[in-house]
Amino acid sequence: MMHVLPVVASAMSLFSAVSGLALAKLDDGHNFDLFAYGAGLGGIQLCAKNGAAYLVDTSKVDLVKAGAEPVRFTKQGDVWLASTNGTSSPKLDMAQLYVPRPNSDSKAIGFLPLNATAGQVDEAETKGFSFYGKLALHIDQASGALQTAFYAQSTNQEGVKALVWNVTDSNGAQNAQIELRSTPPSNDTAPAPPATPAPL
Repeated sequence: MMHVLPVVASAMSLFSAVSGLALAKLDDGHNFDLFAYGAGLGGIQLCAKNGAAYLVDTSKVDLVKAGAEPVRFTKQGDVWLASTNGTSSPKLDMAQLYVPRPNSDSKAIGFLPLNATAGQVDEAETKGFSFYGKLALHIDQASGALQTAFYAQSTNQEGVKALVWNVTDSNGAQNAQIELRSTPPSNDTAPAPPATPAPL
């Protein structure tokens, strides 16, 4: 079941008729990072590894050992372009963030390179990314629904979770819904509060 703005569900009736106006307005070329909150994650920066999105807890594992690199995003319309500055291979250079389309066998969220194959393009939805305040969301290209179906999936590496789309369980793996925000964590060790609609 697709999750539609679960963290602000109580406010949906207030702005559902003008949801397009409630979205944050960012200029093209705006740069930002994404951080995961919830399910025990207190602001883990989104990273890339082998073309897929991961969450790496650097208090438990070194980024180099995890084989991942932090991602910096650049807004281009409703497409978010991803780049990495490290030395991992393959390095991201303006790759497009995507969520898997319904026809995809994979639920992994990843980055579509400039030299993507036709098959990769067919299974990846790269359009529709936006913010509600500081909360990242995806707008379904068919229905226009606002979706926040981001999940953290456990891997066999301690401190490393895969970022997947709209799936609670997969082959026995326990997945937990999270929020992606553009707000970095504070130095406070207390759990981050739930996201609330921000005035625009």
